[in-house]
Amino acid sequence: MLLLVITIIMLVSLFLPFIKRRRSTYLLVGLTTSLFIFWIGILTYIAKKGGFDKNLLWILFGSNAVRLKLQYLSITLGKLGYTIALGRYLFPTFLVLLASEYSHFPLAEKIKKYWWSLFIIPFCTLIVYIPKLFEKIINALPLALEVIVKFSSFWILSYLVLTIYIVIKEAILITMPFFRRRFTSKMCLLLSLAFLYALYSPQDPAQVYLFYRNDYMWMLGLWYLQKGFNLPFYTFVVIASIITASFGLWAMLKYTQIGWDDRHEEISLDRAAKGAQTGINMFSHGIKNELLANRILYTKLEALIKEDKDKETLLNSLTQLEQKNEALLSRIERLYLSSKHTQVVLSPNSLQSVVKIACDKFYAKYPKGEIENLVDDDLIVLCDKEHLSEALYNVIANGYECSHSPVKLFVNTERLWTNIVVKDSGPGIPKKMQKKIYTPFVSSKNSALNWGMGLYYSRDVVKS
Repeated sequence: MLLLVITIIMLVSLFLPFIKRRRSTYLLVGLTTSLFIFWIGILTYIAKKGGFDKNLLWILFGSNAVRLKLQYLSITLGKLGYTIALGRYLFPTFLVLLASEYSHFPLAEKIKKYWWSLFIIPFCTLIVYIPKLFEKIINALPLALEVIVKFSSFWILSYLVLTIYIVIKEAILITMPFFRRRFTSKMCLLLSLAFLYALYSPQDPAQVYLFYRNDYMWMLGLWYLQKGFNLPFYTFVVIASIITASFGLWAMLKYTQIGWDDRHEEISLDRAAKGAQTGINMFSHGIKNELLANRILYTKLEALIKEDKDKETLLNSLTQLEQKNEALLSRIERLYLSSKHTQVVLSPNSLQSVVKIACDKFYAKYPKGEIENLVDDDLIVLCDKEHLSEALYNVIANGYECSHSPVKLFVNTERLWTNIVVKDSGPGIPKKMQKKIYTPFVSSKNSALNWGMGLYYSRDVVKS
């Protein structure tokens, strides 16, 4: 049962790099793989040792066939002990690294910067636990056995405590609901795997090396299966193992689902955009040529009308028509640009300057519109000023067109993140439209000037 759950967790983690190629996904692969190696080593040792309660067979192995296969697996005690050592000493290292990768407060940032330092103690411990070297050390220095065992247990416990501290502090520091929801599945995954590991981490590889040879090590080995413990203790270990393993599997699947949904949405939108790109280019190019031809016609008509002083009304009408033509030409140009994969160049910019450009575009289209700007003047963001201002303008215009009331702009900051909030008093987005609002050419507005590319473009800019 537990073997099956841990195997599924590892296999799911191996699938993650194909969805998101990030440092965190590779660390997660290392974490689950080391746990799997540790667990396989322990189960092999349990199967070979025997003498455990038959009721635990299903919990530990899932079936008697698996137990028999591990029991008669051809492997020396040295190799089996070092297999346990690899999983036992690599897991807490990957655990701390992954917890710090998900966190952003100063201590976590330092750990990410000096990540290599976390491998020093585990690497030295693994060298000491090389079977032949370990045997030479304890034969030459009998007291070294107890020192090595207790020191390895001490630093493992220290790494586990550090992980719990990082995760809990990060959860407390996160104030925005969106980021808190995202962090919850990561926190549950780390804590559940850490607790499952902690239940069996007292199993020291030295006990495997010195099996039949040392009474002290015999007392340390397989502490959770020794006859001295009563039924309530066994019940606690079994129930805790099942709950944490199941919870870890749920958290892993939840984490994978979030990544898969994000990736699937991105691929679907990209396919929709690429499928329409050729038609967009041909359409916008043709309309642009027509509008440019109209511009020449306006110039000729204007010259003719100016010769007749009684045509002032026609001249005003012509001016209005020319303005509409230029506005439509500008929108065609933005439609054309939004359909192309343009380069985004990031640089430090004042957020207020980005907001000002977006507001200027908004007032040019809606002179009577109102924007309540509550953005701080001293905020600096890393962005492409031109693209971000255009994306922000699209969101502001959408909010105003839905409510025709003042739009409020304010910012929530969450350490590395800056969340620009555009708030309007509209009726909200219908549930049927919520999954379609970013799809190209999907719009709920019945207007010739709204072609459903604004929010797709805005999302593309923010994702970039």
